[in-house]
Amino acid sequence: MTEIEELKIRILADGIRIDDSTRVELNQKIGGPLSLFDYCTTQGIILKFTNSNIFVNADFLFDYCKKSLVKLCFDNNCLVVSYKEKNYPVNVYPVPSYFDKQTTKGSPYSKLIATHGDRARISPIMGCSFGCQFCDFPLIEYTKTDVKEMLGAINVAVSDAQLPAKHLLISGGTPRFEDRPWLIDVFKTITKKSPIPVDIMVAAWIDKKLIIDFKNWGVNELSINIEVWDQTIASKLIVGKNKLSREKYIEVLKEAVNVFGHGKVRCMLLVGLEPLESTLEGIKKLSEIGVSPVLSPFRPAPNTALKNHSRPTYGDLLYVWNEGKKIAAKYKIKLGPNCIPCTHNTLTIPDNSDFYHYN
Repeated sequence: MTEIEELKIRILADGIRIDDSTRVELNQKIGGPLSLFDYCTTQGIILKFTNSNIFVNADFLFDYCKKSLVKLCFDNNCLVVSYKEKNYPVNVYPVPSYFDKQTTKGSPYSKLIATHGDRARISPIMGCSFGCQFCDFPLIEYTKTDVKEMLGAINVAVSDAQLPAKHLLISGGTPRFEDRPWLIDVFKTITKKSPIPVDIMVAAWIDKKLIIDFKNWGVNELSINIEVWDQTIASKLIVGKNKLSREKYIEVLKEAVNVFGHGKVRCMLLVGLEPLESTLEGIKKLSEIGVSPVLSPFRPAPNTALKNHSRPTYGDLLYVWNEGKKIAAKYKIKLGPNCIPCTHNTLTIPDNSDFYHYN
């Protein structure tokens, strides 16, 4: 394990310290805020270690970050991550320049789309019909976003002068049953009209026909997230999603692999909400069926039921990353995602294989 790889995992666990003077100087250099602060797993500042493929989303706002042994600062006008009296040069990925701009209807673009690294994310459904305890989406008023506004926002993100989007993720809340046909039409419309490749993140309410439709429409990859493998814990934390059952998720994931191919379907597991061995068990099952596991360190979101839940430690994350990649390798699977900049908030260390790439 290299020092930079260790640093990424430590930053994911403990965050990073940024003093006021550094923050002001960074704001001036990038011409805006350090983060869009839109969702707990993307609320940090995105850093890329120089001359490497290591990206990290560094949390810096919360109290626990003040105790971090890792600091972001300037050294002779060079931005560095400082740890154990050594400095590691980094580049910062700024927020897009549309962060404070509005549509002709007066809607902030930041409410329609968010770009992190080289990926833009849109959410056709704000709010959610599920009620996962770790997520703040169920706290948002349930609304459907106009598809024309989303298409306009995608074009703005693609042409952004500061951080142009190279690919698109359609995610957001899970629709109510009666809104599924509407969302399917949105999936189709956006995939066919998007100027950049499209990935879809969706719950396991989809069927084999829709998966085939996704492929025919030109969807690049699917992400179908189980999040918590342990069924006793899942029954308490992901109540709506868990009603679909883990078996249903495995069934849908298998169908998706049959259509999209080995390693072209992702499934996210949260690290820190269940015993580590349960997470490793999930990695094994996903890898067996040709799904790429995505390991997301749990970050407590304010105002949620788990806002005071402990975070996984550096030791926890290191153990799951090390064991998880070995388990996946037995089935010729890599830990996802495969887009290198999109690994910024996951336990993913890109290697030199063809699996990991820039868009």
